[in-house]
Amino acid sequence: LQLSTADFDQLVSQHPDLREYFDKYISDISIRNFLKLCTVFAPLSPQEIRDLLGAMNVMDYAVNQTIIREGESGDAFYLLRSGSARVIKESNGHKVLKLLKAGDSFGELALLTDQPRAATIVTDEPSSVFCLQKSEFDRIVTASPKFKDAIVSVASGYSSAAVRET
Repeated sequence: LQLSTADFDQLVSQHPDLREYFDKYISDISIRNFLKLCTVFAPLSPQEIRDLLGAMNVMDYAVNQTIIREGESGDAFYLLRSGSARVIKESNGHKVLKLLKAGDSFGELALLTDQPRAATIVTDEPSSVFCLQKSEFDRIVTASPKFKDAIVSVASGYSSAAVRET
């Protein structure tokens, strides 16, 4: 079956539910492709990516809004969907440790170690994140050794000085 662009546009304009279906389908494919480009999710199979997507929530933040705070308990893992943010060590004079961009993840260290958050994350501009609650994070880490290895690899890259409580 082949339709011209004009015929397709006419069809979906006459059937809003069809438009909604295609918009959701295209959005889901875009999000899956975005997740595959993120280092921590690259090892996951398409089915594991779909499962992960089903467990994630999207959260939006304004400029200079705190996403997580140093010292708090770890309740979720985050993936910066859009925007940018700073990783700040408040206990070290509010030192900026790193700048995050879309595709960067954070929050895994507290979940893996059951220790308080090692740093604060503050947005630099309006930003959106995918949020994976601890219970879902734990489930996926247990079910997918590839995901666990990727997460541990990211977490092991942090310098001990950057995360150590002072």
